[in-house]
Amino acid sequence: MAKSLTSAGVSPEMLHEMARRVERLTVSRRDPEAFFVERSEIADALRKEAWKAEREARETPRA
Repeated sequence: MAKSLTSAGVSPEMLHEMARRVERLTVSRRDPEAFFVERSEIADALRKEAWKAEREARETPRA
């Protein structure tokens, strides 16, 4: 089954997964650094998708 994409080329599945990761994000007493690592990874993934969407928007001819 092919993944559908939004008009910006971002898959809804990826956006749902990022939302789930944010919902689960908490600071642990045993490993507080893991919170900051996960937060950075989520932010990086969202930034990459935003850059891809911006690039696709620039490359798409307007009618």
